[in-house]
Amino acid sequence: MACEFPSASGMRDRKKVSVEVHDEICAIKRAILIADEACNLEVCVEDTLMTTAGDTVSELYYSVWKGVTEDRTKTLWMNEIIACFESSGYTIDRVTNCDTGNTFKWCLAW
Repeated sequence: MACEFPSASGMRDRKKVSVEVHDEICAIKRAILIADEACNLEVCVEDTLMTTAGDTVSELYYSVWKGVTEDRTKTLWMNEIIACFESSGYTIDRVTNCDTGNTFKWCLAW
């Protein structure tokens, strides 16, 4: 009798599809378009679910990024966002928001 259960990679793939990831990608894309209209070749994004200063959820994402807190789902989601833009040729980095010290910004260049 075959085991009818998703593989580990299949379970991870199911986690890649989330409203949080979709909203984050859309916010970053919008920031890129606005920056491009202003003739800029880079932009830092800091007012999203994952990056908003003073927000508990954003602070948790920062903590996961820095390895202080372990949350495999949030790590997977952040990596999915990075892969989305890197696969399109953008450079994308997480940079500590110096104004808060406990949140980050997405910084992209093209």
